[in-house]
Amino acid sequence: MGYRVKKKLNSQLMDIDVLLSMEHEVSREVVDEVIGIFIHETGKHLAALRKAGETADAAALVVEAHAIKSSAGTFGALQLKEVARTLEVLALQGNQAEAIAAIATVEDVAEKTLQLYSSKFPVLPVNQSSGKVNQ
Repeated sequence: MGYRVKKKLNSQLMDIDVLLSMEHEVSREVVDEVIGIFIHETGKHLAALRKAGETADAAALVVEAHAIKSSAGTFGALQLKEVARTLEVLALQGNQAEAIAAIATVEDVAEKTLQLYSSKFPVLPVNQSSGKVNQ
């Protein structure tokens, strides 16, 4: 894969301008911390999304897809935001079979996105009970 293609793919996975703006508003340390929480929480939402698909729980599909979409948008994970939005819309429209089938796409994009974010930011351990980063 050429540099330009890879750069474009990465920009779809991570909008650096969103993260730079966030860093300008707070600090690099805070961005590092919240990225760690984003990675951790996205993993929890993916597990819940998988379970919702396995049990054909339409309401949970909507809730989990919405959570992933929202946090992905906040942190500039554009492609993840879009695939989660697609799944959310399918579930809201009652297209349950298509929504369940879309889980695999969300998981694939999430895996690539979280790997990229993990490679660019120091991921600090998160306390499982409080959801806060351990320092």
